[in-house]
Amino acid sequence: MVQRFLNEFSCVLALLLLSLTISAQEPKKTEFDELKQAHLEFKNKDFNKAYGYFQKMYEQYPKDPTYNYYTGVCLLFIDKNSEKGLKRLRLAATNDVPDDVYFYLGLAYHNSYLFDDALKNYYWFEKKASKKKANEYDLQNYINKTLNAKSLTAVYVNPTIITKELASKNKFVNQYEVPALDGKFSLKAPSFNNHPDSTAKFTAMYMPNNPERNEIVYYTIRNEKRGDLDIYKSTRKADGTWSEPENVGDIINTPYDDNFPYLHSDGSTFYFASKGHYSMGGYDIYKTVWSWEKKQWSKPENIGFPINSPFDDFFFVPSPDEKFIYFTSTRDCSVDESYVFKINFTNDNSPLNQVAYNDLINHAKLTISTTEKGENKSEKNNKSKPTQNEIVKLESKENFILKNEYDSLLNEAMKYQLKADSMKWVIDSKRSQLSEAQTNEQQQKLSKEILQLETNIYSTQKIADQLYGRVREIEQLNLASKTTRYEVKPEKTDLEQSIKNLPKNNAEIKNNSLSDSIILKPIIQPKEDDLGIEEKSTTDFYIKTPSIYNAKNPIPTNERLPKGIVYMIQLGAFTASKNPESFHGFTPITCITKQGTNLRKYYTGRFLTLKDAEKVLPKIKNKGFKDAYIVAFNSGKLIPVNDAIKLGSRKPTESSTNKVQPVIQDESQELSIQYALKFEINSQDSVLLDKMKPHIPENAKTNQVVKGNIIFISIDWFTSFDEAYKIKKNLEPIVNKEVEIHAFFDEIKIPL
Repeated sequence: MVQRFLNEFSCVLALLLLSLTISAQEPKKTEFDELKQAHLEFKNKDFNKAYGYFQKMYEQYPKDPTYNYYTGVCLLFIDKNSEKGLKRLRLAATNDVPDDVYFYLGLAYHNSYLFDDALKNYYWFEKKASKKKANEYDLQNYINKTLNAKSLTAVYVNPTIITKELASKNKFVNQYEVPALDGKFSLKAPSFNNHPDSTAKFTAMYMPNNPERNEIVYYTIRNEKRGDLDIYKSTRKADGTWSEPENVGDIINTPYDDNFPYLHSDGSTFYFASKGHYSMGGYDIYKTVWSWEKKQWSKPENIGFPINSPFDDFFFVPSPDEKFIYFTSTRDCSVDESYVFKINFTNDNSPLNQVAYNDLINHAKLTISTTEKGENKSEKNNKSKPTQNEIVKLESKENFILKNEYDSLLNEAMKYQLKADSMKWVIDSKRSQLSEAQTNEQQQKLSKEILQLETNIYSTQKIADQLYGRVREIEQLNLASKTTRYEVKPEKTDLEQSIKNLPKNNAEIKNNSLSDSIILKPIIQPKEDDLGIEEKSTTDFYIKTPSIYNAKNPIPTNERLPKGIVYMIQLGAFTASKNPESFHGFTPITCITKQGTNLRKYYTGRFLTLKDAEKVLPKIKNKGFKDAYIVAFNSGKLIPVNDAIKLGSRKPTESSTNKVQPVIQDESQELSIQYALKFEINSQDSVLLDKMKPHIPENAKTNQVVKGNIIFISIDWFTSFDEAYKIKKNLEPIVNKEVEIHAFFDEIKIPL
């Protein structure tokens, strides 16, 4: 018995020692390691994972602006109720946090249907952010969505809701019960001989069930050229196989995601969801009709609010007898869930106009109708209002609804050209009358009319020429990029001002708003010395037209960079691959992708010294890359330019064309603790600033904020505590106050 006990005790002791040994071998995860991990997850937009750490810190420091910022942004994407995130972002915006807090505030207000407040914050972020930063956030697109939302919610018809069922995202089509359909719904797009990565991860489609007919199937796969989702179609052949996928065209597909196609049983009415066109946020549902005469789809029409919302609304499926409709929405539910709505096909409810905010919110929830139609109609809506088809086509004075820029501008140009030509015919007639005039009074009257007509012709022709010029720019841009750009600028353009300043007595010339015209940078025509190959520079940069990069020789991605210090010029950051022709023959070009995202950064040149890069930078900017700037790499790792200068120039030991073992930047290696000095002085003692300058390193950044009679000063960044402490001791005798040392993580200033 004793022996058995000793044996069991020995086994337990051995297991205990083994577990202690294993735990001792595992490195202990520090608080800083958790912070680094959460920060990387946040930058990679994995908000669910990042939220855990930042929420833990928020609970300890609920009034800290940084943790309000991080948790507020995370909540914006993981919680459809934007009130909590909005509250935290408001608090964060009053303090020293990243400027993009205004972008996220705009998004939070937009999701709360407070569109005017959203625009204020978007415009404030636009003022603070650089053009490069605004492009990274796709700011103009978000502004467009808010303007569209204002227009779509100004007048709308509230539908009659039959059922409202909560379902998981991977099973929502199970709620679509349409017995009359001879087919089935599926959440997986068929491969149809496509690359496996080209299919949409989240989609739905209708698959016909009759192999005897040559049915056409519509489904969603990835556009390999742009990287977004597009709608394609395939036809069943006589042998039962399917034809190669065919893109349904640019009338339906946009540079943004287009998904969830459904062709009505009438064979010509097509419904789909898109994040492009004139969406009010996320996926919006659109309708288009096939013209058998023109052999093309009609311009897609937004189904309108409240079926569409700032969230994802998709897969609109009417029954063949047109008695009811199914569609799905992610509003008011968790990330992994969605609501499936069943509504009446016919909508006899009266249009609502200028609805109060609380009523707008209630209508957006799409609650099940329990009363007779018309019972909740307001007296102010008794007037005749447009039908639903008219509503989705309404345009406010600012032309909020996004139109096809090319067609719009071309039509305007033709109208003004026609008007100018008409006035030329009139002026010829007036001149004939002038030669036949009998009295001085008749001659003076005709002379004034001719002079006025000449003025009007000049103004009208000038506008027509400007419009034609923009049309040609769009043609050149589309030829270069092979994509269509959709941008709207709310501010008045010079062209609008020209139209507004036309003579008022010319009643036939209308002040047509052109605020929906495309925003373009001027196309810079190549000079004679730019044609062919320039003399190759010792700095490994030259221009060759046509470009050496093409389909057979694509721009290298994540190639191995030379060892030592190398300077390059960053041309821009994009979410899709760029056509080599966009870079005007710059050689060499390289692309570096960011782990966990679809961000692609393009660089040109290989320079051994900063001076060589600075010589080329103006030439790059003159080619249209106004936001280009110089960056530095040390053996393939991105480092600050100041650090590169300190390390000194080192000649690369490897060929820049060596593509063995691509190097992708590991951001976790760049993340470190940094220190800043903070103190305050009276504005009357501002002379002390000059006395402090000799003690502040040249690479340090001094920030000053004046509030009343106090100047708040911070000096960023120091890479070590000892360096910051040394400067602190030098400054304290000058300001005669304590200089505080603050520790931060990364440039976003997460306090430690």
